[in-house]
Amino acid sequence: MNINLTWQEKFVRLTELDPNMALKVRPKGAAWYVSTQLHVASGGTSDRISASGASAEQAVENFWRIATETIATDAALVIGLDDSKGFRWANYKWQKVNLGALT
Repeated sequence: MNINLTWQEKFVRLTELDPNMALKVRPKGAAWYVSTQLHVASGGTSDRISASGASAEQAVENFWRIATETIATDAALVIGLDDSKGFRWANYKWQKVNLGALT
């Protein structure tokens, strides 16, 4: 079951992983961006996720796409550098995953 979420609902779902996540605008309103400690972990490495857009909606949608659709099958989201807990989007909720078992 894959559910359709508004951009606001997607942002709320993302804050379930990182309660300190914030939606910010650059000076002079040039671009919106998502500020977070979420990283993508894969193969012993961890890369910070970054997404921005011309509007708050676009920034969240871009971030959501990275966090749920474009990460590799052997990767998962982690909070900060804590690779003891990984998460993947499972069509309607976040699912904990064992990072060592991802292939």
